[in-house]
Amino acid sequence: MSDSDNKMQNGYSQRYNLMIHFAHSSLQFVRNNLILNCGLDASRFIENHTNDKYCMDIYRQALHYFNYELSFAQMQIAISMFLSSINKTGEP
Repeated sequence: MSDSDNKMQNGYSQRYNLMIHFAHSSLQFVRNNLILNCGLDASRFIENHTNDKYCMDIYRQALHYFNYELSFAQMQIAISMFLSSINKTGEP
């Protein structure tokens, strides 16, 4: 399969998108341990020391399990998706 065949609608590769979903799912698993009262944007979310620790764990897991180094942009997209999903459910 050529690289152009492997692109999704947003222009990123399937693996790039898969890793964003991995990060988002990982955040969902640890959501009860995260500090969610720090605003609803990715930058403010990751500035919190507790949240930053969990994000760093996700970076390490991606590297360990998938031999894939998540980019900061991918993590920001995952955090934005996570915060958006919380906002839709009305959970704090």
